[in-house]
Amino acid sequence: SGIKSIVLNSNIKSIKEGAFRECDSLESVTINGVETIEDQAFLNCGNFKLIFNCPPPKILGENIFTGSSPIIQRPLGVSGWGDEWAGFKVNVIR
Repeated sequence: SGIKSIVLNSNIKSIKEGAFRECDSLESVTINGVETIEDQAFLNCGNFKLIFNCPPPKILGENIFTGSSPIIQRPLGVSGWGDEWAGFKVNVIR
């Protein structure tokens, strides 16, 4: 797929199974309200930024990042985050 960047607005609550599967051109995904990420949503997507402008999703499927190396980012002041999420370091954007 040729998708490089996508912004999911606050009314999108779920990323469905395999939604971005094999999107190896993906550079960034900005999330503003997702509560669920289903199985293999980002399977084989390579390296990309995953930017959360909301608390972390509460429900995670299996193997959501298999074959991918997301860089997890969130703005300073967004609550609910720890130092890691889904096995990846969370970077704070200042």
